[in-house]
Amino acid sequence: RIGTAAATHLAQNAAGDVEIILGGRSGGKGAAAVKEVERELAGASNVRVFFRPLDWSEPGALARLLRELRVSAVLHTAGPFDSDPGARVLEAVIAAQVPVYVDVADPMGYIASARGMDAKAREA
Repeated sequence: RIGTAAATHLAQNAAGDVEIILGGRSGGKGAAAVKEVERELAGASNVRVFFRPLDWSEPGALARLLRELRVSAVLHTAGPFDSDPGARVLEAVIAAQVPVYVDVADPMGYIASARGMDAKAREA
């Protein structure tokens, strides 16, 4: 639910045309999420919402997908983050040279891993 709420908020506050890509492992849940966001936006003409299947636990595949889609920002709302102590999504974002990354995580181990990637991100 936080992912669709965030997508809706971003779309409603977009200054121009925007594409929102929802990602996840379940195509059925993804299709339902797209419909939910579209329903909330009530046919806004400046927004395109679609779903792409992905598995955040495989950074190489995720980085390739982010490059292919020419993503300009990643908002990571999937959890639980404590199951990803190595910050694999952030690793993929850095590898794909996506300029903006935001997550809703706060476990200290995850934050420590993410902070440790600062130099790598700045070099990318």
